Amino acid sequence: AARQLRRGHDLASAQSGEHRIAEAPAILDTPVVSRDDSPRARHDRALVSAGDYSRLGAVFPFYIGINAHLQIDTLGPAWRNLFRGLPIEVTVLTAISFLVAVGFGLIIPAIPIFARTFGVTNTMIGLIISSFAIMRFVSGLFSGNLVDRFGERKVLGFGLFMVSIFTLLAGSAQSYEQLLFFRTAGGLGSSMFSVSAGALILRVVDDSQRGRAQSIYNAGFIAGGVVGPAFGGALLAISPRAPFFIYSVLLIMAGSVSLFFLHEKRLGKSAAKVESSEISLTIK
Repeated sequence: AARQLRRGHDLASAQSGEHRIAEAPAILDTPVVSRDDSPRARHDRALVSAGDYSRLGAVFPFYIGINAHLQIDTLGPAWRNLFRGLPIEVTVLTAISFLVAVGFGLIIPAIPIFARTFGVTNTMIGLIISSFAIMRFVSGLFSGNLVDRFGERKVLGFGLFMVSIFTLLAGSAQSYEQLLFFRTAGGLGSSMFSVSAGALILRVVDDSQRGRAQSIYNAGFIAGGVVGPAFGGALLAISPRAPFFIYSVLLIMAGSVSLFFLHEKRLGKSAAKVESSEISLTIK
């Protein structure tokens, strides 16, 4: 710490002659006044320019002007840059997709073990897993019609709550038939969520940013899918029904986030602006 402080003072020390203003690294977004051309100062500036903060510490003092300094968080700016320039809907949808994927990952290891408690064959266990995907495939066009009629936000929130209810019922199932029915019905709500989320991204994001927004959204879902199964396996030690109940709670949280943060009064008219621009372009 004492060495870092001395280096900071070396950078800020006033030297006779011209003051050369060097452009700071992109992570600072502000010019840095450098008045020291000593070997130590040049070495430190080279490390910062290369992004090597390991030998400088997590927080390195740069003196801006006189008697003022800026502490740099090497992770925070990079995280903010990830969503920079994108509508807030992308951030909200990424958080929602992460919660959904974590919950979905929770029940992946639980479904075969829970279904086996009803004394069924491996084929019947596989049918429970496939039925969810089959319903998503069959109901895709229906979900798209709902989005066109009622809007992305309502369909997304209703779909998440729908999956939450049927997941709770599936975890409370007393027979194989009940588990199969509730799991299949949950596929409809999942289809509504997927279609509405994709449509919302296409609506609110400019053409030049759609690829970036979609990749960030998918990254949130994939990250949740990585985290979920590990915790799902741990929950099996409590009960094979526990992952279903936790998944239901996560879906309620995701649905609440969608209805609260994806509201026009809170987000402004971003979606309406895109829609009006499309209408004006069509008229022209």
